[in-house]
Amino acid sequence: MVTVNCRLPYFQYLFDTLYHALAIHLNTVFVTADELYYRKAETVGYIQLLSDGQ
Repeated sequence: MVTVNCRLPYFQYLFDTLYHALAIHLNTVFVTADELYYRKAETVGYIQLLSDGQ
């Protein structure tokens, strides 16, 4: 059995990471409004910041 101690702020990163991974798998772009996650993940690609308006 594996237990994970997740605090509320980390759940957002978890969900963003899962949606981003799904976008990569589907060869599409994940659009996020979370600038902090975007800055950390932009080098991977397949991600766009909502405020970019592209």
